[in-house]
Amino acid sequence: MKLLSTVNRQSVLPILLGISLTTFGLSVAILLYTMVEKDDNDDRKKYGRISKCKKICVEFKMSEKYVSAVIGKGGAVIRNIEELTNTCIKMEKADLYCSDRVCYIWSDNAENIYSAENMIQSIINNLPVIETFELFVPFEVSRRIFKKNWNDFGFVQEIRKTHGTKIILESDPHKTETGLKRRIILKGTADQIAAAIIQIEDKVQDEIKAEVQLRTQVTTARISELSHINIDIKNTTEDHSDIETYKLLVPHEACGRIIGKNRCTVQEMERFSGSKIILENVANKFENGLMEVYVSAMETPSLFWIQVVGSANIHLQHLVHDMTKYYNEKENCQLHTLKKIIVGQMVAARFKYDNKWYRAEVISVMESSEYKVFFVDYGDLEIVPIDDILELRTDMLSLRLQAVECSLANVKPRESEWSSKANDKFAELTHLAKWKPLIAQVKGYKERSVGYGGSRRENSLIPSINLYDKDNDKVR
Repeated sequence: MKLLSTVNRQSVLPILLGISLTTFGLSVAILLYTMVEKDDNDDRKKYGRISKCKKICVEFKMSEKYVSAVIGKGGAVIRNIEELTNTCIKMEKADLYCSDRVCYIWSDNAENIYSAENMIQSIINNLPVIETFELFVPFEVSRRIFKKNWNDFGFVQEIRKTHGTKIILESDPHKTETGLKRRIILKGTADQIAAAIIQIEDKVQDEIKAEVQLRTQVTTARISELSHINIDIKNTTEDHSDIETYKLLVPHEACGRIIGKNRCTVQEMERFSGSKIILENVANKFENGLMEVYVSAMETPSLFWIQVVGSANIHLQHLVHDMTKYYNEKENCQLHTLKKIIVGQMVAARFKYDNKWYRAEVISVMESSEYKVFFVDYGDLEIVPIDDILELRTDMLSLRLQAVECSLANVKPRESEWSSKANDKFAELTHLAKWKPLIAQVKGYKERSVGYGGSRRENSLIPSINLYDKDNDKVR
């Protein structure tokens, strides 16, 4: 109070007035700031509501086959469209019962949506047209062509890599007027499918030509396989139906004396008696269990057939000659027509590559009146029409079956199956169906993995052999 009392009253009034004005100004400023901030918040909320109100959604349908191209790998294509057009794009989940897919596009600008639609439509319009085509090829040929080998990617993968064509192989054969076929489904553009068809048909033709060439070689070889052996007996018996054959077993150690030096003794007996004498080594073996054989047919090095070299080969040639002559007679064909053909039955079958008749066993019944038969003297497995199958005369079974099923000892494929290159190499080394003799040695026995008819029962034993050429080099 004393202090106030000492202050000049005239100076107090301005001071109080200044304090009052300052306080008032601060209050007004705070009030104004609060009002402005509130207005800004209200404006932001207002504009936010307006923005949400302006959001546009458009939907359109596209075929399911275009969806993957529009989305792109890992969604890359559709994300790029969203970034370029400032839109949000979503695809409806796929419906198994509908071939179309709904696409949703969101934006607050109609122009953006229009741009996104144009980009999607452009992708669809520029996609190549994927077509589907069906091709039918001979079933047995297709099995060889489309088998995957251990040392390559297979023919299907080769076509896909070269032309971009997708190939679907059906496992079951289809019955057609020209025999059993395999259906092959090709998917791709017209150019891709056309290129694949050309490559497949060329491969099929090459395979058929190779098969015909092989069969021709077999046929030619069968005719001339024993040209180096004296077959005068054929000329003797051909026109004399009263000629008989008698078999006599002689101890092996006595054969040398019977034959005589340079066959002198045998020739003398033939001149004296007027008969033909053929000496057959029943065992047909050499020292150390070796024997001379021909490789007559094969599927793989684990499955092939041999004929043991000996006089039985001559008898087989005579039998084939007699059968062909007999069954080519029309009245004999009518006499031996089979009303019913059953699996496991021994029959006379015509071999289509030389039109000769051979002994065969019916393996299975196919479609279109065809049967799969096994030629028991050579090892060939063929599909034969019913008109080329006749009843086999019982006397034609007197000669033992000549084809012996074998497996190469101590070898196996690098993978689950033998490659075509390995099969070709084995055929080359064994002089397949060229009737060049090899030396065989039985090393053991193994179970047959697949059975065909009565003569080739599953799990029965077959010999595992080593094969040598004349210079004692192993085939394997």
